[in-house]
Amino acid sequence: MLHLCVDARLYKESGIGTYLKIILPFLSPFQLTLLVKEPLDIDAEQIRMKSPIYSVAEQLELPRKIPRCDLFWSPHFNIPLLPIRAKKRLVTIHDLFHLAHFSTLCFSQKCYAKVVIPAALRYADYVVTDSQFSADEIERYCFKPKNLAIVPCCSLICPAGEKVEGLPQRYILYVGNLKRHKNVERLIEAHGQIKNAPPLVIVGRSFGEIELPDHVHYVGYVPDGALSRLYTGADLFVFPSTYEGFGIPPLEAMTCGCPVVAGRAGSVPEVCGEAAEYVDPFSVSSIKKGIERLLNDSKRREELVKKGRERVKEYTAEKTGEKFLRVIDACCGRS
Repeated sequence: MLHLCVDARLYKESGIGTYLKIILPFLSPFQLTLLVKEPLDIDAEQIRMKSPIYSVAEQLELPRKIPRCDLFWSPHFNIPLLPIRAKKRLVTIHDLFHLAHFSTLCFSQKCYAKVVIPAALRYADYVVTDSQFSADEIERYCFKPKNLAIVPCCSLICPAGEKVEGLPQRYILYVGNLKRHKNVERLIEAHGQIKNAPPLVIVGRSFGEIELPDHVHYVGYVPDGALSRLYTGADLFVFPSTYEGFGIPPLEAMTCGCPVVAGRAGSVPEVCGEAAEYVDPFSVSSIKKGIERLLNDSKRREELVKKGRERVKEYTAEKTGEKFLRVIDACCGRS
C-alpha cells in the first residue's frame, strides 16, 4: 500500500480547502498522513505544523515533519525547498496569479513567489494544474514542466441546510473573497447604477478593505449548507473576476440552478462554456449591462439555468478524483 503525505493545513479555508475536500476522499485506498494546523475529523494519521504558511519557518519545519513516505503532495505551490523523506513529490499549481500580478504584491510576497514557484516546478516529480489556461500561464511565466497534468476541479455543493437570516426576499449574489482581482469594487459600482435592482449580497471571508454602500449586504462566511440555499434563492450570481485559474463558484451556482453573469477573463470561459452571460470585467458599464440583461430577460435566465445544469455534468468529483488518482499512479510509476 502506498504511503501518501498531504499538506492539509488549509483544509478549513475556501479555495484550496474546497480542493482538499474534493480530493481527500479518493485517497482512502492509501496509507494517509496529513500535515495539519489543528486536528481534523478525518480518519488518517495527523501531524501538527506550528509555523505560518508561506514562511521561512515553514520551510524549516516541513522536512522535519514530513515522514518517510512514497509520495508527498502539496495542494499549493509552497512545496518544501529542502530535502524531504518522500520518494516522490507532487504539487498542484492552481494559477500563476503571484507572477501574473507581481506588481501588486508586497516585497516579502514577491521574494517568496519568485523563489518558491519556479522551485516547485523544478523539484516536483509531477505537476497538476486546474485548467488549460493555468497550464499556459505556467509555461508563459516559468517553463513547461516535464510532467504536467490538467485535472479540472469541480463544484462541491452540499444539500440545502440552515437559512441565513436577515436577507432581502430578492437579491443578486456574489461568493468569494474581496481580493483586488476578484473585482468586487467594479461589481458594487455597476450594481449601484442599476435602477430598482435587487440588493447585492456578498458572501465569503474578507481579504480586503472595501467600503460597502447601503445597497450591499455583506454576510461573511457561511456553512456549506447555507451556501447552497443562498445560490438557490438568488435571482442571479455575478462573478466578475479578472483572473482565475479555475473558478469554482460559477459551477456551484449552476449546480443550484442559479443563472450566472461572469467576467470573460482567465479560465472562466474555459470552465463555464456557453452556460454564462459574459461581460468585460474591466468595464463597469459592461458588468452593469450584463446584470440588467439577465434581470430583464426571463427566457435568457431559463436558458442559462438549463445550460448550467448540463455544464456541471462535465465537472464532477468522480471525474476529478479519477484523474487525480491516475496522476498519482504515473508519479509513483504504477501506470
